[in-house]
Amino acid sequence: MTEESSLTISIPSWKNLKAQNIMHLCVGGGCFLALIFSITALGVPNWSYGEVNKNEVTTGLWRQRIERDGDTAQDDDNALHEGQFEKSSNFTAVEFNRASTIMSFLLSFASTIYYMVTSWCFIVPVIDIIFGSFYLILAIFAWAGAASWSEAADSEAKENDFDDEVPCDAGCGLTAFNGIFFLALGSALICLGILVLLNKQGGENNKSQQTHQPVATSENQSVPTLATDVALIQNQPPPINDDDKNFEDVELAATSSSN
Repeated sequence: MTEESSLTISIPSWKNLKAQNIMHLCVGGGCFLALIFSITALGVPNWSYGEVNKNEVTTGLWRQRIERDGDTAQDDDNALHEGQFEKSSNFTAVEFNRASTIMSFLLSFASTIYYMVTSWCFIVPVIDIIFGSFYLILAIFAWAGAASWSEAADSEAKENDFDDEVPCDAGCGLTAFNGIFFLALGSALICLGILVLLNKQGGENNKSQQTHQPVATSENQSVPTLATDVALIQNQPPPINDDDKNFEDVELAATSSSN
């Protein structure tokens, strides 16, 4: 009886609201790390490095610094602009990385605020999927930006006959790492949103099944709920109708009178 009755017990679904809140807060922590990485990539001064005639050239996302050997008074620290490049097309890589890094900052800032505030009160799985999709897109932008920056810096080094070069330094490398981190974070957000949607759909199906359960047709008749109850009902003899009972009484009276 216990084996058959256990079949009617449904496995509880993933419906613990506290667990969902904790998971969304953990995702918010990941978004906060993405925010820190984006701010660092925006502010780090060395995206590429090179040496020419014993002068050190450090190029960042916004400025270029030239440290001249033995004469610090002649050091240059100027805003990065198109005229500093031998090829104007190389400056396109700078503009692309500026745009993608700013978008990464805005996305990570918005997602951090959203998850740190709303995870305590409500959960919207569609927003999880939307944020995750944007993170996947920016992951592609980050990899493309790091590759274009490295290629442009290497081209500039060859044009200026650099003695030594690091075409992809700290800022460029951090951008490439951000692409990996955004890929993992975006995938986690999409999976989390899909799980919450499936959980809600399963809960609605359970409620609809409970509301459409069969009811008894009379006060003395109940609906069997277990397989053992059905078996017991099947083993019972069929009910006797009133007409059959009256016929049996007449037949018994006839046999007794003949005797």
